[in-house]
Amino acid sequence: MAASQLRSQGYDVPRISPFLDPLITWDRRDHAFDPRRGFYLSLSLQGGGGPLGGDFDYVRALPDARVYTSFGEDNALTLAARLRTGELWPWSGNPDDSAVVTRFYAGGSNSMRGFSDRRLSPLLLVPPPPGTPNVQLTVPIGGNGLIDGSFEARYSVTKSVRIAGFVDFGQVTYGRFTPGDVPNVMWAVGLGVRLITPVGPIRVDLARRLPFGDLPVLYAVDAAGAIAPLPYVANNSCFGLGGSHAPTPVDDSMCVLHFGIGEAF
Repeated sequence: MAASQLRSQGYDVPRISPFLDPLITWDRRDHAFDPRRGFYLSLSLQGGGGPLGGDFDYVRALPDARVYTSFGEDNALTLAARLRTGELWPWSGNPDDSAVVTRFYAGGSNSMRGFSDRRLSPLLLVPPPPGTPNVQLTVPIGGNGLIDGSFEARYSVTKSVRIAGFVDFGQVTYGRFTPGDVPNVMWAVGLGVRLITPVGPIRVDLARRLPFGDLPVLYAVDAAGAIAPLPYVANNSCFGLGGSHAPTPVDDSMCVLHFGIGEAF
């Protein structure tokens, strides 16, 4: 019996999404983990469904561009920039018909650092765990449109210590990203320290989100059982310090601390 027939009879049948994901790259950086000069271009073209079968028919494109230049003695000062944009097109034209695992997410040490990993994304308010009725949980569900990027200045204080300042921006939209979404992009600024090692820089970055752009959309199930956007306010504290401490189901702090190996891009 087909999976769709089983679901129509009330059975909980897992959905599957086989896909192909070729990646085209042109890498002219002088170093993969610690670039000082050059550029990097890539294009991920992902497709699922159709002759591959599965429950989701779609095409997804994700181009990524990075550029680096350095100045001074031993290239002590490096300026770097990155831009990614992504679009996911379900064959039906309905954004609800994309799989959660193939949607776009942003946030984290290698993305928009004003958010924790994957937290710059449309969110869904879910029931609390048993025994914790007062806890509100939100989970990222991804979107079909993405833009994120960074501008970063890196300065080598010594051969083993480097400092960095950066500006990150990004947004993930449930539907396709359009020019009208540009004013809704969120921004963050931050400072970082890198310890240079044989395996690449060990990185610590502290980012603070700026009060610009639109917060990730939060969806919730209403009394009629339909999923609808739920307005909320931001947690405008930094790690619980300062701010108004207004009640909110989305408790992501305005400040985020990231650790990583290798530069952010």
